[in-house]
Amino acid sequence: MVGALGVALFVVAEWRMKDAALIPLRIFKNRAVSVTIIGSVVIGLAMFGGMMMLPLYMQIVHGASPMQSGLMMLPMVGGMMLASIVSGQITARKGIVRPFPIIGATLLTIGLFLLSTISADTRLWVVMLMMFVTGVGLGNSMQPLILIVQNAVSPREIGVATSSATFFRQMGGTIGVAVFLSLLFSTVGGNIQSALSAEAQSPQFRQAVGQALQDPQIRSDQAAYDLVQGLADPQGHASGLGQVDKDSSVINRLPDTLAHPFQQGFADSMAQVFLVAGFIAILGLLVLLMMPPIELRQQSAMQARAADSAAAGAATGAAAGAATGAAAGAAAGAAATTGGGAAAIGTAAQDEHAERASDAGAASTGAGGEGVGAEPTRADGPRHAAPDEDVRQHGALDDACRTGAAVSAGHLLDEVSENDPRGDGYQPKHAAKE
Repeated sequence: MVGALGVALFVVAEWRMKDAALIPLRIFKNRAVSVTIIGSVVIGLAMFGGMMMLPLYMQIVHGASPMQSGLMMLPMVGGMMLASIVSGQITARKGIVRPFPIIGATLLTIGLFLLSTISADTRLWVVMLMMFVTGVGLGNSMQPLILIVQNAVSPREIGVATSSATFFRQMGGTIGVAVFLSLLFSTVGGNIQSALSAEAQSPQFRQAVGQALQDPQIRSDQAAYDLVQGLADPQGHASGLGQVDKDSSVINRLPDTLAHPFQQGFADSMAQVFLVAGFIAILGLLVLLMMPPIELRQQSAMQARAADSAAAGAATGAAAGAATGAAAGAAAGAAATTGGGAAAIGTAAQDEHAERASDAGAASTGAGGEGVGAEPTRADGPRHAAPDEDVRQHGALDDACRTGAAVSAGHLLDEVSENDPRGDGYQPKHAAKE
């Protein structure tokens, strides 16, 4: 109950933190990430549960020391290493990764179901072969799942996706250890009692109990002697049977005939644990079958992030270039408009000059008809000024037009210079104004 409440509060806190959360909830919208994380939980549960049971089996059933039981785990470790290397090489050369977790979950399921058949009499090499199959399944499941989740997210989210998959796998392992050890020790007492009841019917067992009570080596070992007394008189020395719960190593100090029921009881409980783990592995296999196709990246995360940054910079540069081009086009249009206005003013001045020259010529002709040296007498005298004065006025008008066009062009060049991002190709501001 407390654990479920803690998980619920954790989810609420992560949802409120949005992108600043330790595990952003938005990554679970990715189907590949969701499948990978659920599969990692199941694989971790089966893996750590199985790995915790096997050393106990080696120590209690086969009488191995803690160091020896660790060395006996080498077949499983070797299978994991071999599968990881082979799957990694194939993935690097062929670019395929999706089939490996499915194959791994299948082999893991087979290995766990094989381990569920062990007993106190199973040969050690057979158990190690089963362990090797289980290890190959784990090796094909763990690293490929990490690789899938890294390629299913953007380069910026690789770190959080990898840590999330690892975190949930460890969480599954923690749950598996707690659940499987609870299952083991909750059933081992009943299984030992059943094995003792079956063995007690045989004359060999009763004879072995009597011999053990007289054995000086057994009598010198108080825990072993109390246990043998409990076997001889279960009603009067029931507490002696409880020595197994306190220290299971006492089993290995008993004669083989007396130790066998205890070993069989532990083996039966461990077989039940492996059977449950096998069904959990089936659930993991069904989850991994929903994995979508994954395309591996052709570049590292750093290269992908650099490419994304370069693409963003190119887009920004293109937008800035388009804005600069639009400003330059507007300036060129303004220059054309100003030039057209200046040309129109010049044309009007030329027409005015021509009209005045025509009027002056007509006036001269009329004067010649009346007589040489006669003054013109017209009501609009200022309109028919002397030709020299008209030329001077027309020249002044042309100068004004040229000055206005130059000033307009100077303002235009100022605007273009301000919009010029390169700083070249245009006349400087002070030169245009001059």
